[in-house]
Amino acid sequence: MKMSSFGYVENSVRQIIVEIINEIIKEENLPFERADSDVKLEGPKKSPNFADIVLWKKGGVLQQAALVIELKQPMYNPFDEEIVEKTFVYAAKLGAPYFATSNMQNIALFSSSENVPLMDRRKGFYKISSIARPSDLRREDVKKEMKNGLRNFLLKFTEIYSGKQVLPTIPVDEFFVYTLRTLVDSLSTPLTDAIIKAFNTDAVFKRGFQNWFVEQGWTPPLNERYYDDFNRSARQYLYLLANKLMFYLVLKTHVPDLPDLSVGKTKDGESLKKALQRYFEKAEGLSGDYETIFGINFIEKFPIPDEIVDPLKRFIKNLSKYDLKRIGYADLGKIFDKLIPVEERHKLGQYFTSQKHADGTYWSDVVDLIIGFTVKSPDAIVLDGAVGAGTFLIRAYARMKHLNPYLSHEEIISRLFGVDIAKFPALLSMINLAIRDLSVKENYPIIINEDFFNVEPSVNSNTIGKWVDINQRLSLLAKKEKKISIPPVDAFVGNPPYTRQEEMEEYIAEYKNKLVQKIESEWGFSLGKRSSIYVYFMLHGIKFLKEGGRIGYITSNSWLDVDYGKYLQEFLLKNTKIIALIESKVERWFEDADINTVITIAEKCNNEDERNNNVVKFVQLKKRLEDIIPTTNENQRWKAIDELTKLIENANEYYEDDRIRIFAKTQKELWDEGYEKGAREYVGSKWGKYIRAPDIFFKTLNKIQYQPLGQIYQVRKGYMKTPYKAFCLDQKTINSYKIENKFLKPVFSIAKNARYINMSNNSLEKLLVCNKSLNELKGTHLLNYIKSIEEMYPSLKRQKNWWQLKTKEPAQIVVIRTPFDRHIVMLNDIGAYVYDHNEIIVDNEDAKSLCAILNSTLYILYREIFGRTSLGLGTLKLEKVDLEKIPIINVKKLPNDIKRRLENSLDELSKREIKKIFEEIGANTPEEVSLEKIKPDRRELDKIVMGEILGLSEEEQLEVYRAVIDLVKTRIEKAKSVKRNEKKKGINLEQLAEDIIKEINLKPLPNFPDDYLNDLEIAETKNLPSGRKVTIENTLEGTWLNIDEKRIKCSSMEEAKYLRWAALTGKTKVPIPSDTQKMVHITQTFTKEYN
Repeated sequence: MKMSSFGYVENSVRQIIVEIINEIIKEENLPFERADSDVKLEGPKKSPNFADIVLWKKGGVLQQAALVIELKQPMYNPFDEEIVEKTFVYAAKLGAPYFATSNMQNIALFSSSENVPLMDRRKGFYKISSIARPSDLRREDVKKEMKNGLRNFLLKFTEIYSGKQVLPTIPVDEFFVYTLRTLVDSLSTPLTDAIIKAFNTDAVFKRGFQNWFVEQGWTPPLNERYYDDFNRSARQYLYLLANKLMFYLVLKTHVPDLPDLSVGKTKDGESLKKALQRYFEKAEGLSGDYETIFGINFIEKFPIPDEIVDPLKRFIKNLSKYDLKRIGYADLGKIFDKLIPVEERHKLGQYFTSQKHADGTYWSDVVDLIIGFTVKSPDAIVLDGAVGAGTFLIRAYARMKHLNPYLSHEEIISRLFGVDIAKFPALLSMINLAIRDLSVKENYPIIINEDFFNVEPSVNSNTIGKWVDINQRLSLLAKKEKKISIPPVDAFVGNPPYTRQEEMEEYIAEYKNKLVQKIESEWGFSLGKRSSIYVYFMLHGIKFLKEGGRIGYITSNSWLDVDYGKYLQEFLLKNTKIIALIESKVERWFEDADINTVITIAEKCNNEDERNNNVVKFVQLKKRLEDIIPTTNENQRWKAIDELTKLIENANEYYEDDRIRIFAKTQKELWDEGYEKGAREYVGSKWGKYIRAPDIFFKTLNKIQYQPLGQIYQVRKGYMKTPYKAFCLDQKTINSYKIENKFLKPVFSIAKNARYINMSNNSLEKLLVCNKSLNELKGTHLLNYIKSIEEMYPSLKRQKNWWQLKTKEPAQIVVIRTPFDRHIVMLNDIGAYVYDHNEIIVDNEDAKSLCAILNSTLYILYREIFGRTSLGLGTLKLEKVDLEKIPIINVKKLPNDIKRRLENSLDELSKREIKKIFEEIGANTPEEVSLEKIKPDRRELDKIVMGEILGLSEEEQLEVYRAVIDLVKTRIEKAKSVKRNEKKKGINLEQLAEDIIKEINLKPLPNFPDDYLNDLEIAETKNLPSGRKVTIENTLEGTWLNIDEKRIKCSSMEEAKYLRWAALTGKTKVPIPSDTQKMVHITQTFTKEYN
């Protein structure tokens, strides 16, 4: 192949880039005359050479070249030695002091004149675009991206060329990282296309590909429209290949008999793949290890398209030239560590590795805290059942090294065990552990690529457990098997893969039943069907623990308070000593999940007396972990962590300082609190209050005789018939269909419409209330409405008499289910119906006095404590079961004079709109609270409830006010903490429009997307469920549209945005245009028009 032909870029594309460069020179007034393309060089007349792009010094056109740029297609590596050598020759002929090679995605800058080997003259590497094919440059959006990237490069080059900035040679580890990353960026598009082609034409591959997705716990793509799924798979394959190639070369430094990688004679993708696998099999055979890295999984069966064979062969050839012994093991470790960028790690499923600090650096603060609690000895054996990229095991390694600096690498990794259902994270874990010390030969981390629930613990450390699959052996070599057992461990750590495992239930029949049976067989303990997957992880993991071994897990904090959390509470109380339950008051530890989290530290214990006497520490961190744990060096970090864990473990009574608050409670007290003697069973309790509730909360409970509200009054949930929009109607819809008034009743449904205590003063909708059959409705306008709704929601046709609603007597009191920063309990003075909120049924003579008490600030405090904060979005959630548990003052036992004054206070409060709690109390922070700033009518009510009935002093009442401000502010601010490092530019129009729709309950807009489609070709029609909360989620499993609790798989982010608008405007059958660009245009047009 001639040098001039490979990776050729068309003249027209080259000319576009030159035009862009010249525009930038002019706009930025750069010290260059212009750029030219196809500059002829001195040489043979029959076959002259041409430089792709030459940048001329100002005033020196065709005389003084400043920079020569060689362009290649995106699939070629800018660091390819042949390309670099060729460009250097061109630069020398033109006398250019610098030259650059580019594949249109990245550009590598070199010095022409340094007296060092050519590849050591590398000076910079710059990202200029994400272009997939040269022809894409004709698109305006790609051209704009390219211009931005080239502008950044030219501005930096100008400083270098003018001598203002002197760049050292790119360090060797960075050079290798750039090279390996370029492999992924440059080849992912053609590989994606090849995978899609195989998916569409090869039924066996399609079935295997979809099964591979399911085995990972991901949702398989249905067709080629799910491009993001195919692209992620391609990128994962290429990262695997890059890691395997590098690891082979590192292994060769220890195993000299390994042959050099030589694939120059292969001519097509299949032969190249087979040739590489033969080398990898030799690496397994000669090393005796590393099956997880070099072994074959379905991902290794991905097709290598012939068009990328040449650039891939060149990449391997260039990589093989380097003597890795000269690089040094420290730098090699850095290469593996940096190979996958942070943002790419996140995209590929490594969600929980570290926290981003204020300075932009990442640190494993939460992981280190858990390891500090669980790894107490350098001899500890550690297991992570959902190992991911290995962060917990890597930090356990560092912890052991800290506890005993003399431990060898081999000794440490022999005590670390990891399991992951997906090969990619399993491979990364193995490499990330191996690179802790690449100088040793015995360097085989024990990472098992398997579903954790298929792995069994050994009976004891000297017994090899019975493997579920092939006698539970891990096949390491084709001709040799290696038995691996996981002995009883000292620490079971990690965070479970919530979504990945949860979705397996949808695609693997009876998956959750399998887990139920697993736990029942191991523990003789039944978990409720609503228990989350992480609960099963925890219970199965505890089975691996030694007596006295500890679990350290971070999960959603919902189990502390929800009714189905009782199963985990009961299990921990019966089988462990709960050391600590830890939450943060100021930060969320899962960046992109709409949940709040808790760290659970528990110690396996079979002694009932020890368990009962154990003091559980409920811990609230008042500062960010980055402000508690130093980042100076490992020793300082572990010293600070040891001090923190010691403080927590030794606190046997209430403790508080500026960093932390600890509430102590014995397990016997927790058991008694959650045990119902009448039913003779553990029914659970709200443990979250011990973490989040202020001291004044417990003081108030000691002031009065109280009962749970549900024991005195009947609490019920309002109507929940779906779809919501079919039953709760605004006046516009009623008028449009001329629905008869006899079928309509006033209904309260929208939380934001609650402004006044008296229901009659609030904005209401109308509830469709009808118990007639279709025959009985003949001749009514309602019948036409029902038929229209069935067109919008076709699934309703399959529901018998879906429009019929069983009526019930309206309740006297209505409690908002999802308050944000406005707390209000309404008196239902007009007998309105209620949709999706809580109702309290009470005698009419007690209704006003009870409503008054519930509107007092004390009961705002109680709702904040008993409500659920696990959503992570800043909203409080108060379900019926939560409301029933709130301690209530029995109004029947109050003196008549007190009841009368309560009613009078409620009347005064009812005359005005109830404001946000910060306005009601007159403070935005606890420090600003004073009795004088509180709204007078609220203060009068609170004097009766807190002062006269409870007997709280004024100082104690101030504590209540401060606590309410603190709890509400913390809830809202914590939800914002995830985005604190992301700077917003302008207004997000889509988010704004969504907020408006939710705010005013805008009804379906019939013109989206129909009015925009015209005669466009439609690829398919998607069915959407109805719902009120619509969000987009982008994960390794793909792009999803979330509508309430339902998840809809989307083929791309563009389709998700399109469907999002359709869902927000009430559509359930949505036509999808075949042309993606036109679909994007429709979305953008509607966004602008709606705003």
